[in-house]
Amino acid sequence: MRGVAAGRADVVHQVDGVRFITEVKREEEDASFENLLASYGDQTTLYQYTNLPIGILLVLDLTTKDGLSGHFRTL
Repeated sequence: MRGVAAGRADVVHQVDGVRFITEVKREEEDASFENLLASYGDQTTLYQYTNLPIGILLVLDLTTKDGLSGHFRTL
Protein backbone atom coordinates (compact mmCIF):
# COMPACT_ATOMS: atom_id res chain seq x y z
CA MET A 1 0.00 0.00 0.00
CA ARG A 2 1.46 3.35 -1.01
CA GLY A 3 0.96 6.67 0.71
CA VAL A 4 0.96 5.18 4.19
CA ALA A 5 3.28 6.58 6.85
CA ALA A 6 6.39 7.91 5.10
CA GLY A 7 6.15 5.83 1.93
CA ARG A 8 5.01 2.22 1.57
CA ALA A 9 3.66 -0.35 3.99
CA ASP A 10 4.01 -4.11 3.65
CA VAL A 11 1.01 -5.01 5.81
CA VAL A 12 -1.70 -2.64 7.00
CA HIS A 13 -3.88 -3.67 9.94
CA GLN A 14 -6.99 -2.05 11.30
CA VAL A 15 -8.29 -3.00 14.73
CA ASP A 16 -11.18 -1.18 16.38
CA GLY A 17 -10.66 1.84 14.14
CA VAL A 18 -6.90 2.07 14.80
CA ARG A 19 -4.73 1.57 11.74
CA PHE A 20 -1.13 0.38 12.05
CA ILE A 21 1.49 -1.03 9.75
CA THR A 22 3.96 -3.88 9.82
CA GLU A 23 6.99 -3.60 7.60
CA VAL A 24 8.69 -6.94 6.97
CA LYS A 25 12.41 -7.35 6.35
CA ARG A 26 14.56 -10.45 5.83
CA GLU A 27 17.94 -11.04 7.43
CA GLU A 28 20.03 -13.73 5.76
CA GLU A 29 23.51 -13.02 7.15
CA ASP A 30 23.64 -11.81 10.77
CA ALA A 31 20.59 -11.74 13.03
CA SER A 32 22.43 -10.58 16.13
CA PHE A 33 20.80 -7.74 18.02
CA GLU A 34 23.75 -5.48 17.26
CA ASN A 35 23.46 -6.05 13.50
CA LEU A 36 19.68 -5.65 13.47
CA LEU A 37 20.00 -2.38 15.36
CA ALA A 38 22.69 -1.17 12.95
CA SER A 39 20.74 -2.28 9.88
CA TYR A 40 17.20 -1.24 10.82
CA GLY A 41 17.43 1.00 13.88
CA ASP A 42 17.25 4.26 11.94
CA GLN A 43 14.14 3.08 10.12
CA THR A 44 12.34 2.33 13.38
CA THR A 45 13.07 5.90 14.51
CA LEU A 46 11.36 7.22 11.38
CA TYR A 47 8.08 5.59 12.46
CA GLN A 48 7.87 8.22 15.22
CA TYR A 49 7.33 10.86 12.52
CA THR A 50 4.56 9.17 10.56
CA ASN A 51 0.83 9.72 10.46
CA LEU A 52 0.15 6.32 12.06
CA PRO A 53 0.02 5.72 15.81
CA ILE A 54 1.73 2.30 15.64
CA GLY A 55 4.47 1.05 13.33
CA ILE A 56 6.05 -2.38 13.61
CA LEU A 57 9.28 -3.47 11.95
CA LEU A 58 9.43 -7.25 11.73
CA VAL A 59 12.71 -8.90 10.77
CA LEU A 60 12.49 -12.53 9.68
CA ASP A 61 15.62 -14.42 10.72
CA LEU A 62 16.69 -16.55 7.75
CA THR A 63 20.22 -17.12 9.01
CA THR A 64 19.60 -20.70 10.12
CA LYS A 65 20.77 -22.80 7.19
CA ASP A 66 19.09 -26.07 8.15
CA GLY A 67 15.65 -24.44 8.38
CA LEU A 68 15.29 -25.03 12.10
CA SER A 69 15.78 -22.52 14.86
CA GLY A 70 15.37 -22.74 18.59
CA HIS A 71 11.97 -22.63 20.23
CA PHE A 72 10.50 -19.13 20.38
CA ARG A 73 10.74 -19.08 24.19
CA THR A 74 14.51 -19.60 24.05
CA LEU A 75 15.31 -17.02 21.39
